[in-house]
Amino acid sequence: MHIQEQIARFFIMSRHLLCENDPHFAKFYNTQCTETFDENQNNKLLSDVLKTLSEVYTDIGKPCPNEAEFRSYHILSVLKTPALNQVVDMCLRLPAAIRLQPPLKFALDIAFAFRSNNYVAFFKLIKERATYLQSCLLHACFNVMRDRAFHLFRKAYSSAGVPYVFWVVIPYCFPSHERMQLVQRRPHALVRIGRRTRRAHEFLRHFKNQRQVDF
Repeated sequence: MHIQEQIARFFIMSRHLLCENDPHFAKFYNTQCTETFDENQNNKLLSDVLKTLSEVYTDIGKPCPNEAEFRSYHILSVLKTPALNQVVDMCLRLPAAIRLQPPLKFALDIAFAFRSNNYVAFFKLIKERATYLQSCLLHACFNVMRDRAFHLFRKAYSSAGVPYVFWVVIPYCFPSHERMQLVQRRPHALVRIGRRTRRAHEFLRHFKNQRQVDF
């Protein structure tokens, strides 16, 4: 069991540290990767290890020292998959001695925030309560939640354009170096600055040389 736990930690850290070497990531962000990392294969191996650990913990029949930690990793690793509901339900049936431990309680709170599209709670939970390895797993969901946040803002403001404050003030969803990437992926989105409305690509061109704007 101890070896399986160490292997799972290795796969989680590898998934985060090597994500930029994934050809799909490089294509998405228009970067070049010098080495190849297959995230899908890594995720499959991680999934197999976490399922094995889950079965081992169940077979032992009593709380294990690291059980809450690895149950939390199991939830976070399937956030974007149809298996999420099944894994969450399984963890909710665990004894309170395991279910209420901080790692697992955090993962359950994250799962509920993710399923309800509560992007503020999602990023706030990560900032205030996530461990390093939990953050490594959740990094893969950042763009999903940012896209959902953008969709909600766009739906709320409709043709009036998403306010400029959305791009430059929201701290949890859009770190400065990634906010520009969000706009670049939507060059024709409407951005409202005061009473004027611009397309996102015009917004970028207008401000790209003005350092006082926090991109």
